Amino acid sequence: MSWQDLGRDSFRCPPQSESARRGLIDEAKLACKYLVVTATTSDAIPIDSVIMNTKTKRHASIRMIKDKMDPSLGGSHVYTRIRTTIDAVSDFFYLDTPNKVQDYSRVMGETIVNKVTLYTLVERPVSEASSQPLHYVGVEWVLNKPKASPPRDWCYLSYHDEFCFVDEGSGEQRKGWVACMHSVDLSCCPSMEKRYGINRGTFIRSGHVFLETAEPGVLDYIKVSLIKFGGSVLKHCPQFYLKSLVKTYGSIALNLEEHFILRRLRPLLDLPVTRFQQKKDVDYCNQCLARFSWITLKKQCRACGDIVCQKCSSKWPLQFYVHKLVKVALCENCISGAQKQPQEPAAHMLTATSMMELSPTTSRPRKTYVAGDQEERSFHQTKPLEPAHARPPSYSYDESEMYDKVGPSIITLGASPPDAPVDDDEMTIHFLSPSQWRESSVTNASAQDVRLTLQSDSSSIYL
Repeated sequence: MSWQDLGRDSFRCPPQSESARRGLIDEAKLACKYLVVTATTSDAIPIDSVIMNTKTKRHASIRMIKDKMDPSLGGSHVYTRIRTTIDAVSDFFYLDTPNKVQDYSRVMGETIVNKVTLYTLVERPVSEASSQPLHYVGVEWVLNKPKASPPRDWCYLSYHDEFCFVDEGSGEQRKGWVACMHSVDLSCCPSMEKRYGINRGTFIRSGHVFLETAEPGVLDYIKVSLIKFGGSVLKHCPQFYLKSLVKTYGSIALNLEEHFILRRLRPLLDLPVTRFQQKKDVDYCNQCLARFSWITLKKQCRACGDIVCQKCSSKWPLQFYVHKLVKVALCENCISGAQKQPQEPAAHMLTATSMMELSPTTSRPRKTYVAGDQEERSFHQTKPLEPAHARPPSYSYDESEMYDKVGPSIITLGASPPDAPVDDDEMTIHFLSPSQWRESSVTNASAQDVRLTLQSDSSSIYL
């Protein structure tokens, strides 16, 4: 049997005793708490690099960090913001169907060949009325095949939970959600390196942390990666390999927002284009109000129909049919999810025909300033995060479910999922030079003088 055939039948997992089950849950819970601590207390570390997604105009700052419990272990800390909800991200990371595994594989840049749930320690509640609707604990085995590398597998504890920060001074709360991955050794899942040539990787208090911000519908997103990849080659140059993954880790964080943007806009693309205004009737960009000249290329947003200039639009590959990707133009407002706010432009900027068609907006992402610009600008697309004590206790969201929540606990793909669509027209991710960002404007995810409490646990950690 080759490594491609590994699956559920390859493991003999005996029933666990209650003490063994509780021991694994406690180990996963402790790893989760340290993950949140690492994610929210690393702002004092200098920024290593900054990258930007040219489609969403979103930035991500990357730091090279040390583990809180084992300083000899190095890793990466990626911070950005994402327009979505806690319910949506928790459902994205709950991999209970093949389609969700493929979405995860594409967004996270992993080629997952097989996924098996060895043990379900705490089942995720089916009813949203449960007191812990987003809580899940399990032991997972994942096999992936990186490009130009031997296959690699992981056996780890997966811990999902909501949490909250309580400001000790004001008593106000800031809610969040975490997905933690922490490797564990089990006799039923031994190393397969000698038999199949599969390198065993190790997650160490790694994962994804999401925090509510002062802006409803926008979350702080921190991705912490403390990983030992295994293999003889990486054993001799781990730091060099880690540095080479800096852009990959940052792009993964930015890819997640792209995924939710596409999910949000896809239903709008079923609307007929006959309801849209005609390009010839519009003389000014519906967003930046730049006048169209005879050589200007006009773009029409496929989602809302606005006529915009090339600067205010970008091409996105969308799947209209099962096996067909089509690149369409989307405007900045639809990408960012900004609400349209009509305003009265100057009279000399409108023609008789465009006066009735033009629907400008004032909510647009702020651009990164160029080298030499002395005016201080906001680093991130949204306004800087307020201190934890200035945040409202909670927000309510109205967003439909992204996926069906019914599916098997064993995910066997059998083959690599299709590669993510690549935009040949432009590079969507690129580094920014140090002259294009300032360290003082990106330390936005810190938590100080607060009490951290997981929703499934009564104990707290003081930061």
